[in-house]
Amino acid sequence: MIIDFHTHMFPKQIAESTITYLAEFSGLTPSTDGSREGLLKSCEHAGIDHAVVLPVMTKPSQFHTLNEYASNFLSGKLISFGGIHPDTPEPKAALRRIKSMGLQGIKLHPDFQKTKINDVRYKRIISFASELGLIISVHAGVDPATRKGVYCTPKLEREVLLDTQAERLIFAHMGGTFLWDEVEEYLVGEQIYLDTGAVLDLMSQEQFLRIVKNHGADKILFASDAPWGNQGKYVRILQRMPLDEETKEKIFSKNARKLLTL
Repeated sequence: MIIDFHTHMFPKQIAESTITYLAEFSGLTPSTDGSREGLLKSCEHAGIDHAVVLPVMTKPSQFHTLNEYASNFLSGKLISFGGIHPDTPEPKAALRRIKSMGLQGIKLHPDFQKTKINDVRYKRIISFASELGLIISVHAGVDPATRKGVYCTPKLEREVLLDTQAERLIFAHMGGTFLWDEVEEYLVGEQIYLDTGAVLDLMSQEQFLRIVKNHGADKILFASDAPWGNQGKYVRILQRMPLDEETKEKIFSKNARKLLTL
């Protein structure tokens, strides 16, 4: 079994315009058309059994529409998390609403939400989400689509972890795209998950293997960041890694199955 813990899709009516805008702005070439159908097709071609969809909320006003759409994908091939913004009014009530809708987690994107991850609003959201048993997935490191600074660095991530003691906290892109030396300094060995989204062809194999060994393979989640990463390509890269089959199974699915209700 293969579970991709980091993917994106958009409602049919906005998928084409959204993916075109983001591709032009970031300079990245998408591997799908941004739609549900495109993601399902990609999963089929890559041999992926389940994909976690992470919706990014850029404005507090999107709370209702984004989470209502996400609630259409609670189980099956695609499992969507919910979204919340640091400026969402009454965040505890909002998180309870996400939980009551059956969504298993939330996505936070400090860069698109223009808020440092150690902001007290994020800490409160992460703390209460953890109390509710929600999984928390956080974008980390450099994002080519934002270009202005880095809002979530390994040092700040460590502060958030220590202050919130969140139990189901995931930092994407192996803890921070292009910041993996800092990941080794501040995060390796801590009680957080790292996902592999869109970085297996960016970081050196030597550093990836070292982080897996020192952090623990039971805290690494396979992820592609599709459509910004090609699912099939990343499956093949991980399959070719000099890791034993037990470790690959943990990264590809076993760790994810412990977090998710499938």
